Amino acid sequence: MKKIMMSVLVAGSYLMIGCGNVTEHPLADGFFIKTTTPMLENSGGTRKLFYQSPSGTQKLVWKYVDDPVLVHNGTAVFIGDWDDPDKAEGYAYFAVKENGQVIHIGKAVLTRAAQKNGAQAEEYLKRYGTGKLTAKGDIIEFQFPCGIGTNTPDLFVDLTWNEISEIVDMLMKTGKPHKDKLNGVTYLE
Repeated sequence: MKKIMMSVLVAGSYLMIGCGNVTEHPLADGFFIKTTTPMLENSGGTRKLFYQSPSGTQKLVWKYVDDPVLVHNGTAVFIGDWDDPDKAEGYAYFAVKENGQVIHIGKAVLTRAAQKNGAQAEEYLKRYGTGKLTAKGDIIEFQFPCGIGTNTPDLFVDLTWNEISEIVDMLMKTGKPHKDKLNGVTYLE
């Protein structure tokens, strides 16, 4: 009996260590962030993006998201931590429409910027990484930092919500599915 009680105490202790405060932060159009703050200072918390349908069904959109998550007319744009197939790990730009498929939009945004600037898309894709998102009214600014050790300045790409919606719609039709191991989510690219 003592062994059983001790096992229950140890198991309960492990559960308490892993748990912490969970708070929900509503965004807009059914999207919300669920933040977990650990009880122990040195163990990291998480910020998960969810979508809740009008019927109340909740769906995990992405497990590890950074600030900010921008939402407009049923479309969310965010930076997510992911298992980058070309690198060991990294961050990338994603978008999702309400209860739809997650779309990796970073390459499409860079390709559109290259076309606007008369440059080769392959150059942009090799040169620039993921930076940060900034909302400027109806414009979203994507910052693409240049690789370390180069003299090329960061690239800033401004897109309207309509342009982002067009990219998402195009990739919904033509994108290929990929499974992100870190988040356990399938996205289109």
